[in-house]
Amino acid sequence: MKNIFLYANGCSFTWGGELYKSLFDKNDNLLDCYNPSPINKERLQVTWPGILSKKLGGSFINDAMGCGSNERILRTTTNFFLKNKPDNPLAIIQFTSPIRGEYYDEDLEKWYPWKDKYLVLPNKLKNKHDKLYKCLEEYMVLIKYSKQYYVFYQQMLALHNFFESNNIPYIFMTIGIFGNIITGVKKICEKEKLPMDIFNFIKKPNGNIRLDNEYVFASHHPNRKGHTKIADILYNEIQL
Repeated sequence: MKNIFLYANGCSFTWGGELYKSLFDKNDNLLDCYNPSPINKERLQVTWPGILSKKLGGSFINDAMGCGSNERILRTTTNFFLKNKPDNPLAIIQFTSPIRGEYYDEDLEKWYPWKDKYLVLPNKLKNKHDKLYKCLEEYMVLIKYSKQYYVFYQQMLALHNFFESNNIPYIFMTIGIFGNIITGVKKICEKEKLPMDIFNFIKKPNGNIRLDNEYVFASHHPNRKGHTKIADILYNEIQL
């Protein structure tokens, strides 16, 4: 397969966590796929979507965000394909912890991620949201022990149905430590008799790419060799 338009989304394991220490540039703008700064252009080339795209001989979008959530992945992925109709698309989605979300700042009209009970905000907003931090802490207690895997399943189902209805080939996967989330959602599916075999996961146990220590930082994020390894694994998968 050649001349593929690759669309990738995920969290810091796709964004380039640990390769780059901050999610913001010097002007407090998020380093997303549209940020034109030189450091961001470099980031997009050395992470696995950029490496894989070179192998496929096409163009790509790395829509991932550090600390990103499955909620954000669903929103940004569907928004992208509703606004853009690339030729010969392939979407690869790297799912992350279900205990994450995102926050919309109405003043700046921008979305910001949150993980655990921490908002990921630029410096100019950090003193603005004391009450919101308390709300997040309470919300975390609610979702952590009740519905996290139910919500995750519905997010996967929504993306699957969206891709199927728009004839967009896709691959779902997790990387490294996030393999346990598939185990968690499988238990829910067995209990509720919900299908898991409808999803197109990478052909690895639990849909998970596991990397040996030489390919990761201490935080388990892929290092540069790890991003190349992930691209190689996915390239072989696409050729099947």
